[in-house]
Amino acid sequence: MKPESQFEVNLAVVAPLCGCKYIKIPDTRMINQNNRKTHREDKRPFDAIICTPGWNWCVECKINYTKLKPHQKEMQDRINQINKRFLVLRQIFTKVSYYYRIESMFGTYKTTELKDIFKFCKLRHYKGDFHEAEL
Repeated sequence: MKPESQFEVNLAVVAPLCGCKYIKIPDTRMINQNNRKTHREDKRPFDAIICTPGWNWCVECKINYTKLKPHQKEMQDRINQINKRFLVLRQIFTKVSYYYRIESMFGTYKTTELKDIFKFCKLRHYKGDFHEAEL
């Protein structure tokens, strides 16, 4: 399994334990399995939605420092103009371990626990501003 897929599976497993729901958006269908071409208009806007009691967050999962694709960046900008609820979640591997980075319109935060990602989403609703010290 690819690291990004495993990261998404881990998020889906931890979400219910934190009182949230992780809904994965399915990949687009291929026009031709031999050359792996997809419809241009069928690109997936982001990977998933995190549902909390107060908000729904659009999520793009990345490994290390992979950049957003142009259509993902465009979707991020559109969503942030409306309600500022787009997250880029990164699992960053170091030589000895790994950590998670939450990138949002409100700032960038690091954590070593998956549950802190969901805590961030819930605190953003209940407490307004989020501070790294609260994790």
